[in-house]
Amino acid sequence: MAKIERLEKLLLSINSKKKFTLKELADEFNVSTRTIQRDLLTLIDRGLPIVSEYGPNGGYFLENRRILPPIGFTELEAFHFLYASQPFLEKPILPFQKEAESGYKKLLQFLPEEAKHQLNELEKRLWIELPLSTPPYFFKTILDAALAQKIVTVQYQLDKETVYYNIQPIGIYNENGKWHCPAFSYSTNAFHVLDLFFVKKAALNDETGDVKDFSNVTIKNWFHTAPSNEKVLLKVHFTPKGAEACQHHKRLHHFLQIHQDGSGTIEIELLSGELKRFADYIWTFGKEAYIVSPMELVNEMKERIQTISDLYSTAVHL
Repeated sequence: MAKIERLEKLLLSINSKKKFTLKELADEFNVSTRTIQRDLLTLIDRGLPIVSEYGPNGGYFLENRRILPPIGFTELEAFHFLYASQPFLEKPILPFQKEAESGYKKLLQFLPEEAKHQLNELEKRLWIELPLSTPPYFFKTILDAALAQKIVTVQYQLDKETVYYNIQPIGIYNENGKWHCPAFSYSTNAFHVLDLFFVKKAALNDETGDVKDFSNVTIKNWFHTAPSNEKVLLKVHFTPKGAEACQHHKRLHHFLQIHQDGSGTIEIELLSGELKRFADYIWTFGKEAYIVSPMELVNEMKERIQTISDLYSTAVHL
């Protein structure tokens, strides 16, 4: 029996035993005890937790856990399994966090260097949080462009107007069930965050000339790349009740500062194109949140309040 085959069968054998001796295994596989001892050392080197126990009733046993038999992952299977594990590893919320990290490292060490590089690039371009919603139709086209640093021509629904942009995607992230793409637009010469739900068409564009070097720009640090004149300061005060609710908001809680009286404040730099999305966030707090700046967002809230007021004024006379 070849050594590799014997090791696989040896692993299955000891995995089914509570305790075993060298002689028992030697008799089972019809080899010498010295050969079995060398095989056990090989399995230990591969991470198998075999413990020896001395004395009249001694022997060997697996330390509090069983080991699965060898599983033949393809490179793509391992690649996507490792990436799918990221949301669980980034937040230490699981009761088996250490085991998850240990399994991740074991699988990662057997991934070819080129695949490790691709995994690293994907982590720079795609940021996902649970729970996930269904990706939009042109998700892969835009993600592939971000990975390859290429330009995409998109048809975008902007309010009631349809516009075309030549964009260079930085990456994609999901938030509150929606998928967003920070990108540099060559059409407007500015950074934008696109809601991918409103992308109606997308195609790679190889005829637009030189592209920007985003090799050191990631989905997590891209905002620092945007010029200061494209940014606005969002400042909001919360009542104690509002601050308590804000602590549970998936996005805003990262920026909340709690004061001694229980009230709170957030100050965030945003692209002007993101204001509407944050207006939706703040709107849910009602009177428990007060927008200090920018005035553009204050006016947006006034218009929403007026629309609601007009609606009920009309309803009274029906």
